[in-house]
Amino acid sequence: MARHPAYGVADAGMAEQAADGTAQRLGDRADQVAEPALRRDLAWLPLLPLLRLKLLKLLKLLLLL
Repeated sequence: MARHPAYGVADAGMAEQAADGTAQRLGDRADQVAEPALRRDLAWLPLLPLLRLKLLKLLKLLLLL
């Protein structure tokens, strides 16, 4: 028994909605992982000048030995 062509369009639409939902969830998951990692990396930025000074002092001490 042949199906009406509208069923094929409806099936395609449902498949597209399912794929869009999956893609959205994957994108949300990627954001959930990336944002905290970026925050951790950015948290070090204010410390870089202090670390640079400490390293320069250490280098001067080593060169004096």
